Amino acid sequence: MVGRRTALLIVTDTHVDRGFRTLRAPQADAAALADVLRDPRIGGFTVEILSNRPADELRRRLFRLFRTADREDMLLCYLSGHGMKDESGHLHLVTTDTERDAIDVTALAAADLRRMIDRSPARRTALWLDCCFSGAFPPGRTAKFGDSVDVLDQLTAHSGRGCAVMTASTAIQYAFEGTANPRATGPAQPSVFTDAIVRGLRTGAADLNSDGLIDAAELYRYVYDEVKRTTPDQTPTRNDQVIGDLHIAQSNRGLPVDPALPQEIRQSLRSTTPRIRQAAIDELAELATGGSTIARDSLARLGVHGDEDLARLALAALAETPAAAMMPKVTTDDPTPPAPVGGIGVPPWQLPAQPPELRLPKGVPPRDWTAARPLRRPFGRQDLSTTLANHLAQPGSVAFSPDATALVVVDRGGLLHWSTDDWKMRPLHGDGRGYLTRAVFSPAGHVMAAVSETGVHIWNTDSWEPAGILPIRALRSAAFSHDGRKLVTVADNDTVRIWRTDTWQQIAASAKADYYPVWADAGFSSDGMSVAVNPGPWVLVCDPGTGQSLRHLPAVPKAKAYRSFAYSPDGHLLVAGRGDGVADVWNTHDWSIPVQLRDSRKEILALDFRPDGTMLAAAGVDQKIRLWSIPTGRLIHTLVGHFEAVTSLDFSPDGKVLASYARDGMVKLWPVRELLKR
Repeated sequence: MVGRRTALLIVTDTHVDRGFRTLRAPQADAAALADVLRDPRIGGFTVEILSNRPADELRRRLFRLFRTADREDMLLCYLSGHGMKDESGHLHLVTTDTERDAIDVTALAAADLRRMIDRSPARRTALWLDCCFSGAFPPGRTAKFGDSVDVLDQLTAHSGRGCAVMTASTAIQYAFEGTANPRATGPAQPSVFTDAIVRGLRTGAADLNSDGLIDAAELYRYVYDEVKRTTPDQTPTRNDQVIGDLHIAQSNRGLPVDPALPQEIRQSLRSTTPRIRQAAIDELAELATGGSTIARDSLARLGVHGDEDLARLALAALAETPAAAMMPKVTTDDPTPPAPVGGIGVPPWQLPAQPPELRLPKGVPPRDWTAARPLRRPFGRQDLSTTLANHLAQPGSVAFSPDATALVVVDRGGLLHWSTDDWKMRPLHGDGRGYLTRAVFSPAGHVMAAVSETGVHIWNTDSWEPAGILPIRALRSAAFSHDGRKLVTVADNDTVRIWRTDTWQQIAASAKADYYPVWADAGFSSDGMSVAVNPGPWVLVCDPGTGQSLRHLPAVPKAKAYRSFAYSPDGHLLVAGRGDGVADVWNTHDWSIPVQLRDSRKEILALDFRPDGTMLAAAGVDQKIRLWSIPTGRLIHTLVGHFEAVTSLDFSPDGKVLASYARDGMVKLWPVRELLKR
């Protein structure tokens, strides 16, 4: 899901109360700033300007801006005008109807604006205040968001999460307009602070590391230096609650890459690895040969403006592109034209139609060539998945509903719901209590349990509304029994609790453990006679009635702890993934290890059996997904496409689709049945 980029510019230069001096800069501020923010080559924002509006109107508009935003939206709010502090030192932003002797009720309180920002669903917000005493703007909550992944439209990849506040002055300083003479005539000039912002964005001078992107920290450092150079008595300040680099704009100092190109190609071209850059050029050449003018123009531009090596590669590829590639494509009467992706046609691709008697996914979205192919080709592999999302942030997980009508993804502590009928996504809004890390469905699918550090959040899937919470401190994992009557939970230093799902009362608990798990998993055997949990160095098999330990399954060697495990659908096998990349296949009848699956030396973080029990999917730190034949232990297929550790896997109920989630923020769908035919 690509978020919107919205900028709201609020300027006030005239006042009903004559006690406030008329300002000359705000209108010039708004015009100059709006120009660079709207520019698709720089900011790409949708800009709205509100000039000389009363406090109530501004308060309502700001409320709507922040409350109605989506999670992936980038919001920028700019205010230019007078700032005043009340007797308690709290900052108020003066509006056109503000009364000096009643600022508490007639001005816009900075604390109110702070609360709107903190309560907004938007995960990327920038606030710029160009007014006196603006450094008194109150700090916000500490950012709660994980590291993000790749840039979306050049501005979201590896972009941080949180709110970046930049102010024109400290809590005790005045902010200066462009001219020191309040009676000056002629065209108004932007204020010192806003002028520095505009110049830094327009010229690209604020791109201090010349990577083609301007983040909030870079922009502040540039503005600070410029303001102090021209006006030593004014000190811009920062008040950030951000994790990562919050990207504000593009710059012309980076590599000249067309924003219409898919993000993976853009990032590959900026790579410092020659093989990756070569792969990106090869992809552009292939697209140009197929008739893409965007790809051909990009090669020509790189041949002129790229560095020496990249220019040489681009010109060589361009020389081999046939002239016919420049010809426009002939339209046909095909009723299903290719779906546009990044300006380039991609043929529709779906799984075969499902049998009418089964409630299974209707298919998957069109396979997108942008997913990872440029990066995988140098290594002799090709990404054969469909990328459902590529901007999420770990920790997270994927889970199909038992009737296969939905795929639920845990992302940044929230829940995203995809309908498998049309693969449209909508966020699920919970109670806000706790940062979610995974979700599991009851066997009938009417209940979903979402795990957070504060407990198990229970959802009614008929209405997709939260129904309540089981408070458990430092919760790690949860799983339903196969009959749906019990729920097991695993938490730090309180290893196992078992709950009845009809009353949600705790019926059993194990003794406290001496080991605080970094990794944890849980699952019931199919016959309901045992429950297994993974607190780290071992898999613990417990009695589901009492919670008491029945057996410890230690990892061998012991130093390589188990990171994940899964019961086979028939309950005869328990597979545990080790820290050294080996999966031990335990026979649950005599607890022997008849088979070990070996094809990696790095941690196995995710395991899932195909519902028919004939296949096991395993993945982890080495970014690959391996499909193993069960019980022979033969490696069937290796899937590539993720760029960081894969942390969650889930087969669709019919076993034809495998969903994966990785720390690169990608959710991928793999057509397992089709892959096995290759």
